[in-house]
Amino acid sequence: ARFLWYRYVMDAHHKISIVVAGYNEAKNIQSNFPRLVRYLEKRQYDYELIFIDDGSSDQSIPFFRSIAENNPRLRLIIFSQNKGKGAAVKEGVLQTSGDYICYTDADLPYDFSLFPDFFASLRSYDMVVGNRVDKRSSYILNPNVFKTIFIRHLLSRIYNLVVRHLLQIRRVEDIQCGFKCFNRALAQQIFPTIRTAGFCFDAELLMQCQRQGFSICQLPVIVRYRTNQTTLNLMKHPFIMLYKIFKIWFH
Repeated sequence: ARFLWYRYVMDAHHKISIVVAGYNEAKNIQSNFPRLVRYLEKRQYDYELIFIDDGSSDQSIPFFRSIAENNPRLRLIIFSQNKGKGAAVKEGVLQTSGDYICYTDADLPYDFSLFPDFFASLRSYDMVVGNRVDKRSSYILNPNVFKTIFIRHLLSRIYNLVVRHLLQIRRVEDIQCGFKCFNRALAQQIFPTIRTAGFCFDAELLMQCQRQGFSICQLPVIVRYRTNQTTLNLMKHPFIMLYKIFKIWFH
């Protein structure tokens, strides 16, 4: 009970910024974002939720505007053309005003119950990274999506091994986990220097954090896979990502 009270006090005294970048995510915005807002309001967080629309051609922008209409804590950033996840997250982070900042995937697969532990850990660490390969992590998924998720995770493990070896990232097992939280000092020092616009920006971010001496902690996650839809082409993007990693290594 004492730890729960401590976490609540931590939450109450720090403004948090949640950054979500998306491309053609209208369905996820309509179904999942209201749940996130209700959770944040129930927890009585001092928060802002920033959505970066990365050049969508669907109804993402109207749907988000309808949710944000009566809530000044929700902010929208619009890219006129698709620039990539890294570019979108970078812009969102640079626009934040919170003490603690978190970015997550647009389909919101990571359980909201993770927020208190992640934010509380920022009292001791500069960054907290989700670790899907931690034995304590949990997966909740429909059997129909198992095959696609299995292939994604297998490719992710191979990618992680290559990246950790090339970029000498020693403190993080799950580089591509889409749930990362960090303090404002890290955001202001690291994010202006990020050059990778696509999916590989996580690797550059962690490499820069490690090289500049920021402390990093890993925590288990709860992941809910509701669908096998993804903007990642499993046949094409892994090779593109490896090419981008070699570019980061070369520079």
